[in-house]
Amino acid sequence: MNSRSKFPWGLAVSLLFFAIWNWVDFGRPGCSDCYLQIGKPFAFFDEGGFLHDTKVIWSGLVGGILTLLFVGMLIGTIWTRLRMDIAKAKKL
Repeated sequence: MNSRSKFPWGLAVSLLFFAIWNWVDFGRPGCSDCYLQIGKPFAFFDEGGFLHDTKVIWSGLVGGILTLLFVGMLIGTIWTRLRMDIAKAKKL
């Protein structure tokens, strides 16, 4: 595998991590007159109250997507560097 093929794997690992984290957060119990913000690391959905006010928090959604991409690229970069260091060590 070349070094560019690590980034999709890093993105997949990041996506899996954040999907599980948000799924666990979504399963929190709420109450009928409370406001509940859903989303990790940034809240992207707000619901609750007696009027059942629900809305999408766009800044949180964009922030979450950017964080997902950054963490995915970081994982891919670390993975590539570790593989290069291992390959160099095997040549010695």
